[in-house]
Amino acid sequence: MKHNLQILLHEQLQRLQKMVAHLMYSHNSIHLPIVLGHEEKMIAYEALSARFSRLQDALIPVFRTLAQLELEHRKSERILDLLNLMEKYRIVESVEKWQQIREMRNTIAHEYWDDDEALAGLLTQVWHDTELLTETVKRLQLYCVREKFIVGEIK
Repeated sequence: MKHNLQILLHEQLQRLQKMVAHLMYSHNSIHLPIVLGHEEKMIAYEALSARFSRLQDALIPVFRTLAQLELEHRKSERILDLLNLMEKYRIVESVEKWQQIREMRNTIAHEYWDDDEALAGLLTQVWHDTELLTETVKRLQLYCVREKFIVGEIK
């Protein structure tokens, strides 16, 4: 069982690495301040927000796999419990900040924006919080290597 979880974790981390590369491509193609109204820029903003949301979504199953490897999966059935566990391992910097970006992700996914100023503010926050997500992935990878849950390079 542990070996299968380690294989799964390695595959998940590889997938995260690719997602980070795509997110950073979008992030680096955008310069602040956010200027709405140009279709070409709107496509870049949409790519950034979608990739940001997908990366955050993809982290939760990886956190669950790690909790299983740490034999703490019974303590982490709810997402809040899982995030507290990841904060304990120093993978998630702050549960409160994570919840804020989760709310932001939900807003991105479920709102249609008529207010350009609010949309520009949200996209600016996504741009800034991209670093928080990418740093979370780095800390996750380092933790997994340090605890010997994965061996070898993550490509």
